[in-house]
Amino acid sequence: MSKVSVPQGETESLDRLHLGWWVVVLGGTAVLALLAFSTGAYAVWCQWVSPVLTQTHLRALLMIAVAGHIAEAVYAVWLAQRAGLQNQAAVLFVRTLAVGFPSLRLLRRQLERMSLLVVTGVILLAGTSSAQMNHSYRQQNRGIQVPTDELAKQLSSPDPSKRLQAVKALGSSKDSKAIEYLIKALADSDVRVQAKAVQMLGDMRATESTQILLQRLVLRTSDANMKQLIIVSLGKIGDPSAVRPLIELLQQDLDAATRGTAIFALGELGAPEALDVLDRIAQTDSDPTLRRVASEAKSKVESRHDTLPRASGTK
Repeated sequence: MSKVSVPQGETESLDRLHLGWWVVVLGGTAVLALLAFSTGAYAVWCQWVSPVLTQTHLRALLMIAVAGHIAEAVYAVWLAQRAGLQNQAAVLFVRTLAVGFPSLRLLRRQLERMSLLVVTGVILLAGTSSAQMNHSYRQQNRGIQVPTDELAKQLSSPDPSKRLQAVKALGSSKDSKAIEYLIKALADSDVRVQAKAVQMLGDMRATESTQILLQRLVLRTSDANMKQLIIVSLGKIGDPSAVRPLIELLQQDLDAATRGTAIFALGELGAPEALDVLDRIAQTDSDPTLRRVASEAKSKVESRHDTLPRASGTK
């Protein structure tokens, strides 16, 4: 039999398994089931291929394959839930049940990419200044300023794209009244609007939003990506009241990307009460990326507080 391989020039995405795996695995399983239970098909197999394996052997192989796929599917669901991908767990279960190891391998690649890249991406996002964001929106709007109350009315539009644009415009304004409307936008039915409102509140350093953001952080309906956005904004806002909740969050069973984001935010907040947990993670965590992020966050907190006594002593 010829070897089946993934066609050259085509690659898998992190969200979609290559069609070739579906054909090979499902086709192979179907052929095995046919040979195991169809006397006619088995007779043709023995005549043209080999009679070495009996139908009893083939049925045993089929049961082993099915049991293996079930175990891999359950493991895929466990990995997804641990990584904060609960909304994808059912799809991953069905996909892995159908094709087995290729699906599980793809999921592991996705989680590895999340661990290594999402933390870095969030850190870069956290470094984006409010001035840069405002400059971008001013360029888009070409100096046209819409009154805050008018923008607030657009938040009731049935078109989510208009609500999203309204949130962006509110976030780029310097009107303190915009904060109230952005907080309301956190409850929008469209997750894109929610995410942009979270980001804008962070860019505006809106301390008024700290408690509502902390509440949304612990909601079961907030997935890993939303949690990371919230944590980034809390780090930008710099409200000391967010320190203790973030420390407590790190005690939970989180995916690496969310843990790394929380660690970085603690460094941005600069509270000395976070030093113990940052030191423990920097010294003992099994993930080298998280150890590095924790060490950098700890150094940031220490350097910030080392300068305070000298600054006060010069007065």
